[in-house]
Amino acid sequence: YDGLNKYDGKTITTYRFLMDGENGLNSKIVRCIQQDNDGFIWIGTQDGLAKYDGHKFTIYKHNPMNENSLSDSNFGKVVEGEDGVLWIGTWGGGLNRFNYRTGKFTHFPNEHKNPGKYIIAMLKDHKGYIWLCKSGNGLERFDPRTETFIHYRHDPNNPNSLSSDRVRIICEDRQGMIWIGTYEGGLNRLNPETGVFKHYRHDPGNPNSLSNDLVEALCVDSRDNLWVGTRGGGLNRLALKSDRFTHFPHIPGDPNSISDNAVNCLLEDRSGKIWIGNYSKGLDCYDPKTGEFDHFHSDSKDISSISKDRIEVLYEDRSGVLWIGTKGGGVSVLDLKDEKFDFYEDRSLLDQNLSF
Repeated sequence: YDGLNKYDGKTITTYRFLMDGENGLNSKIVRCIQQDNDGFIWIGTQDGLAKYDGHKFTIYKHNPMNENSLSDSNFGKVVEGEDGVLWIGTWGGGLNRFNYRTGKFTHFPNEHKNPGKYIIAMLKDHKGYIWLCKSGNGLERFDPRTETFIHYRHDPNNPNSLSSDRVRIICEDRQGMIWIGTYEGGLNRLNPETGVFKHYRHDPGNPNSLSNDLVEALCVDSRDNLWVGTRGGGLNRLALKSDRFTHFPHIPGDPNSISDNAVNCLLEDRSGKIWIGNYSKGLDCYDPKTGEFDHFHSDSKDISSISKDRIEVLYEDRSGVLWIGTKGGGVSVLDLKDEKFDFYEDRSLLDQNLSF
């Protein structure tokens, strides 16, 4: 079942409708979600950018006849800048600046001097720099004030360089260090002031090392831990003060383990719980206070299940609603602060008023 889902603390309630067609979401493949300062929800999909205002969707796509349109409709990531600006990374069209109050897109041809227009992850750091993870072409830092780029690539002759150009994910910790997950190159920590990268790799002889070198997801929590999701090694927790990893693998037959060793995305919600979006086994929630996992899986016979089991993105908005982007099932929405069970029968999303 594709559509909108709501979470009451134990049960997911589904709004059963297809989120496409007139005024609906234009694609069932969702790659990024962001709320802007005005409260609108922006959803990047395989076929354009969708703005949700609480009632309907407005769709933005590439128009070859309009130079002020989106450079490519196939989305990577989106982050919010200043004064009504969204920074958009596409899969094929490089970097865009979008003024959502004027509706104008600006493209950055200087970015194309570094080969590769495929941006698969982005970060706006505490200084306002925009970091771009480019598929197979390393890392870039963009300064919106000067509209200039700094490039970081793997150099086999420099042990302090990026461990691999196949960068996948990026985040910033509370000390301003930049963490980068790579495909087969493990985890990197960049000190932006020195430009030096520190590498964390899987070591079969060290049980406190990273569990797998294919890093797909990162999240810094409120307790100064870095959560690391891998493709094949499950979930890791790195204590930033000790540089020691704790592993949370999938254990067949153990309900108190994660559902999948392939993790796609991670999020800490405002209560401190860690949400884990899996590659093919649905959604997990880990409570650090109890050490227990809850599991949510798609079931075609159960209208209260999530729409699809491949989770692409997790995002919590300002009202405490968890947005879940899936591959093939559009967007599910879980209300984290509800204390009682509410059921809504077959009503369209357009009839629901979410809180912004």
